[in-house]
Amino acid sequence: MECVVPKRSLKIFAKVIQCLGKVGEELFLEPSPDKMVFRTLNQARSAFVAITFSPSFFEAYHLATDTVVSKCKIQLKVDYTPSSYH
Repeated sequence: MECVVPKRSLKIFAKVIQCLGKVGEELFLEPSPDKMVFRTLNQARSAFVAITFSPSFFEAYHLATDTVVSKCKIQLKVDYTPSSYH
């Protein structure tokens, strides 16, 4: 898979990530040949957000149709305890 966000879209892309981070702690990426879906779920499992990007949003977006698509999970929030870093 190849996915490149163009410079002109970086601000929008960053705001999407920021918005998803306000709802949930994990970001799930679900690529398919015709779209890229970003999903998150809050900790109480009472709120869900899905944002879909079409391939035209990206400068380059290629996913082979015969490729097994795997989902990806990214941690948006990290628990930081200052005492653990001496």
